[in-house]
Amino acid sequence: GDEFKRVFQEGDLPGEIPDVALSCSNTVTLVRLLVETGLAPSNSEARRLISQGAVRLDRERVAEDREVLLSDGMILQVGKRRYCRIRLG
Repeated sequence: GDEFKRVFQEGDLPGEIPDVALSCSNTVTLVRLLVETGLAPSNSEARRLISQGAVRLDRERVAEDREVLLSDGMILQVGKRRYCRIRLG
């Protein structure tokens, strides 16, 4: 429908992005972030996704594991269909 078209053809974010509450510190490695949010099942899978260029933070592709400064409301995306919004607890 229209939502599909809006998200995948026009590149908009979907209306319903699940919130993931994190209580960890201000910075975390991208690999750990992917595992903590459930977007990757394991560290090795997280590293593979990053090296494939499948991971974006606030629409920017991140091609290597690095420290990420967390901010409330930042959007983490894996591939075309998996998203979450970071909520800092």
